[in-house]
Amino acid sequence: MGIVNIEDALHEQLRRASKASYRSINAQAAFWIRIGLLCETNPGLTFQDLVARELKAAGVDSVLIEGGGQVAAAFLRAGAVDRLEWFRAPILLGGEGRPCVAALALAKLADAPKFRRLGVTPVGDDLWERYERS
Repeated sequence: MGIVNIEDALHEQLRRASKASYRSINAQAAFWIRIGLLCETNPGLTFQDLVARELKAAGVDSVLIEGGGQVAAAFLRAGAVDRLEWFRAPILLGGEGRPCVAALALAKLADAPKFRRLGVTPVGDDLWERYERS
């Protein structure tokens, strides 16, 4: 055990986060130190690769990823998505809306990740769509 000197503002953020997540400041610090060590000792692996490896080692074989377009694109680019479930509403936002998936940096259309539709279920006016990687 040791003492870590951090700024007061960061300490306050950690204190608030530990109340929200029910994890102590020490538990959170230990987690992020472990992640930092994994990144330093495995410079050839991406963060997603490290997380996937650690989850697999812990026996976790399914993870729900919720986030915006940037998060979705990062996991799609990493090849870490084997199933999609999303809701589609009958409205058009145009350019003012936020993309459900950010740029994938595709060189050609053939590089796009492909999915097979498993089902579509009406939920009110929306549609719940389910896909698996093909």
